[in-house]
Amino acid sequence: MNQLAKSGINLLGARLGAIRTLVLEMPPAVAAQALGYTAECAEDHATLAGASWASYASHRRRPGELATP
Repeated sequence: MNQLAKSGINLLGARLGAIRTLVLEMPPAVAAQALGYTAECAEDHATLAGASWASYASHRRRPGELATP
């Protein structure tokens, strides 16, 4: 890790960017549990990343239902 920092890589920025990308791909509560973060912390990252999971449940398909193009 020290070599990355010595090379000029912003480790905090890289970590925050990775977390924010993750919470855009999955519900923040799931990401929080996977990473050991609190749900509130993951929600904060999701908000900063511009994620909106308010309609997440409405986008889920029922078993056997085909995806629409």
